[in-house]
Amino acid sequence: MDKYDFLASLKERLRSLPEDDAQKYIEYYSEMIDDRVEEGLSEEDAIREIGTPKEIAEQILGQIPETEEKGTAKQEAVPKSSNKAKGDKGNRGALLILLLILGAPLWIPLIIAIFSVIFSVLAAVFSVFISVLAVIFSVAVCGIAGILASPLVFAYSGAGAGLVIIGAGLLLAGGSVFLFRGFRLLVKGFIWFVKKFFNLVKTLFGKKEA
Repeated sequence: MDKYDFLASLKERLRSLPEDDAQKYIEYYSEMIDDRVEEGLSEEDAIREIGTPKEIAEQILGQIPETEEKGTAKQEAVPKSSNKAKGDKGNRGALLILLLILGAPLWIPLIIAIFSVIFSVLAAVFSVFISVLAVIFSVAVCGIAGILASPLVFAYSGAGAGLVIIGAGLLLAGGSVFLFRGFRLLVKGFIWFVKKFFNLVKTLFGKKEA
């Protein structure tokens, strides 16, 4: 039985109560299930721990005499285990905060060191990318310069030298285009790797928190 079926069944069994009163009980037990799910239980386990709709309805209706005010009876109908669970949850939260404060001298420098290493690696990779891009740009400039200078070489050094210069210029210019395309693929691959790495870290920390 999931949360929806549980609350629907409980609401049906409390139909003899005023609508507002029944709705308050529904909201109360809905919150109780959510609290247990946050603590790591599944909806089925949380409902199994709370009890069946029949048992809860009998408990509520049995503690509401016709001559008694519903507000007082409602407080008596609240299971003691719920208050205890909330108290335990609050104690765990306070203990976690205390541990974080006491462990600050250890984990703060560790976090700073980790971020420093990550920043250093990214800075080094960025420097390599800039260097590669500078080399590609230089090759492209040399190729274009060779093509532009080829008419002068034809005029002053002859056709043979001119053909060599224009051929080298075309080769360098065309090579720079292929190098730039390879550089783009390299950058995309690095970005993909970084995304996968951070998603893996996020998944690992998410499992630990769960």
